[in-house]
Amino acid sequence: MTLETQSPPQVRINLHEEHARDKYGLPPEWTAAQWECFPGTPGEPTLYVQLIGAVYEPVTRGPRKGKPNWDKPIGKKTTAILPVAEHDAWVRAWEQRTGKCSKCVGTGQTIARVSVQDGTEYRTCRTCGGTGRAK
Repeated sequence: MTLETQSPPQVRINLHEEHARDKYGLPPEWTAAQWECFPGTPGEPTLYVQLIGAVYEPVTRGPRKGKPNWDKPIGKKTTAILPVAEHDAWVRAWEQRTGKCSKCVGTGQTIARVSVQDGTEYRTCRTCGGTGRAK
């Protein structure tokens, strides 16, 4: 296993958010601020994931400049319900449509570990062997 400490790709795609945007016709700027798996009972399999989000104003100054200001949604918050089986089928269709690996989202790398001191370490995606292409 090769671990590399390097910068993550500039654009990280989140497939749950992409699925919610696609299913509910949400704008590309829509971001999930709250996630929850149901049922929430430990040991039980997850049946669906609930995402609550909105389009958020960006922070205008400071170290978080440009990132979403979670306290200032633009418009109404939206709740998206994504059943696990439906999401799995959507991910398979996304892979066929884009030709990208769903585990690394086409980057060829997945997160190995995150450390406050050392930062984020990445490793070669085991699913695609680092090619970034879907099988």
